[in-house]
Amino acid sequence: LTRSFASAPPLPLFDLDGFGALDRVASVHPREWARQLTRREFDLLERIGPSELLRQAWAGAEKKARAPNVLALVGLANATAAWVASVVLSEAELCARAEAYGHLVDVAAECLALRNFNGTFTILAGLELASVHRLKATKGALAPRHRAALEDLTDLVSYSANRRRYRRELEAATPPCVPYLGVFLTDLTFLEQGNPATVEVAAPCGGPPRQLVNWSKHQAYARVLEDVRFYQQSAYNLAPCLPLELYLECAVPQLLLDEDEQYERSLQLEPRGEDELPAACVAAAAEEAARRDSARKAGMRRLEEAADQLAASCREHAIARREREASAAGLEV
Repeated sequence: LTRSFASAPPLPLFDLDGFGALDRVASVHPREWARQLTRREFDLLERIGPSELLRQAWAGAEKKARAPNVLALVGLANATAAWVASVVLSEAELCARAEAYGHLVDVAAECLALRNFNGTFTILAGLELASVHRLKATKGALAPRHRAALEDLTDLVSYSANRRRYRRELEAATPPCVPYLGVFLTDLTFLEQGNPATVEVAAPCGGPPRQLVNWSKHQAYARVLEDVRFYQQSAYNLAPCLPLELYLECAVPQLLLDEDEQYERSLQLEPRGEDELPAACVAAAAEEAARRDSARKAGMRRLEEAADQLAASCREHAIARREREASAAGLEV
């Protein structure tokens, strides 16, 4: 589906010198990671048809035929969570590991700023995988701002009160949005399994009871499907970044560790029985991680400023071109 927008998309926050599969994820602006993840996730959300959400089509024997786009978005979420864990576990040095962890927290926060709730949930799921969750020293070496952001994001994705905070924030959000698909699927599962297809109604004049269609169940189904359709209508105006697209599409599958490999690597990095590294060691790593974080933020700000200046220059050139064209046509601007 081709869409047109009134304005150009924001310029990618990417160093055009290049990015390869072996480059560190923390070298790319977290906002640009969030943009490219959001582009991929919204593309799949937009493709989901109503029939894919009916009668647990995504879980049946013919799920691949009945719900291909639901499965594609679920599969992307699983791959992204595995990528998050693999990125953290790829760093042998404690400080670098804390830096990578913190950068992914920033990516999750940038997804939330884009109202890509699915992306935020997925990244937090990767950080909550057992192989990463157990890394006490790594989390202890996080910069203070990353610990605060992680606590807030963890509260957002919490199961508490049927995900009350998430539901409240999604309801208040202005599209475009990528809602967390897992909540829709959970709600639909409860609707299907917890409500009968028909209800028994007493017949008038003492006749035998009648079985009628459970209309309230179908109304509840319709409300969920309408919610999904609502979020499919408003697309993101985000530019593709080909190097990152290629990385996410082609390189990431080659870099992922499976669950057993993740846990084995985790034990190598922080062996069982040595959960508590010396406080001085963790403090030194935290200090170095904070220094690197500060330097990286300064570099990201310079990249943002350069993108803003280039965008302003492009706008000025566009205005000047329209004025020249109007003048040549004898029109007033």
